Amino acid sequence: AQVPRVHCFRGDAAMPVWPRICRALLGAPAAVLAPWLVHLVVVGDAAEVVNVTDDHSHPLLRQRETNEVVKLLGGRDLDVLGAWTSNTTLLQELNAKLVRGPFALIDGFFKESVATTLLNELTSLATQGEFVHLGPLFNGSGGHFRERDYLESSAPAARCAALHPQRAKARRRLWKLDQGAGRTYPRDSPTVGIIVDSLSHKAWAESLNLLLTGSGLRFPPSGIDASLPGLRCLAPGDFAEVQSSSAEEGRGGDRHVLVLEVWLTSGWTPRAGGSTLWCGASDSEQGFAQAQRIPPAHNRALLYAPHADAARGTEIVEEGASPLFVLTSALRATASYFDVAGHQEALRSRQRAADEAEAATVAAALRPASGAEL
Repeated sequence: AQVPRVHCFRGDAAMPVWPRICRALLGAPAAVLAPWLVHLVVVGDAAEVVNVTDDHSHPLLRQRETNEVVKLLGGRDLDVLGAWTSNTTLLQELNAKLVRGPFALIDGFFKESVATTLLNELTSLATQGEFVHLGPLFNGSGGHFRERDYLESSAPAARCAALHPQRAKARRRLWKLDQGAGRTYPRDSPTVGIIVDSLSHKAWAESLNLLLTGSGLRFPPSGIDASLPGLRCLAPGDFAEVQSSSAEEGRGGDRHVLVLEVWLTSGWTPRAGGSTLWCGASDSEQGFAQAQRIPPAHNRALLYAPHADAARGTEIVEEGASPLFVLTSALRATASYFDVAGHQEALRSRQRAADEAEAATVAAALRPASGAEL
């Protein structure tokens, strides 16, 4: 049986789970508990304090847990994945990047032979008309994007501002593999089916869950699963407005705690457009000060923990660009009693506080000493 975990988080921004039990088990008043994150393992009426850490030293992936990730990723059901799955140093670096933000990249996500075969099958499916086009044109009537602003500057911050939908729902245009009810993948595309099965497997979900150690978004294995992977294609004229996918914003009740995107392409260049714009947080004074461009590359994966500051968009694909295929998947919390939005907000707050502290440290280092000559 899975052992449930109770998380008592500081303040009211996180999960209000059994505060009386937390206080009673620790025998401490709320004022003492408030500054701490407390992990408890509860079995029946017994409880054991696993660790107590402050807001700025959440434990990351330990060696024992890293070895468990390697074992899960090395199973036969995930044999399509690249050599990164056995690199313990890389796995620990991925964990740290996911916790500290804003995202992590993996080159060589699939085995090279698998990635090449998958790209060939997707190209064939596109030629056969298996992808359907969705969404409005960039300059279509009723659009709420600022075309002139978009074309005036190619700086990531300016592009994020131009593609931001303000208070309206974010829109996008893309080609999506037709996966209607009752449809199966064509028999001449076996690799597509294998990839979809692999990234829907429980071992994949448990691996991603472990990579979230220290983020506050790692949940008991019985309460998570991997969503069915989706496949889309970006062609000239396609784009995506800026959006985040936090549980609070919903998008139909998505409870994603980790998002994966894998690019597959041949002959793609930065001038072709279609790059991911990582916009991050914004404010009225500095706009998207942390915006950056992530150019797609063949067999490269983007992973991130979604929250309100994890805003991103896609630049318009230029004329003459080769097709860019994108595989998307997500780890999601399935148990309704998990306060996903609260956990996401707690992680966002920690990441923002860390960024502000780092910026203050850099500014202090650059500031001339009192009385020093300039």
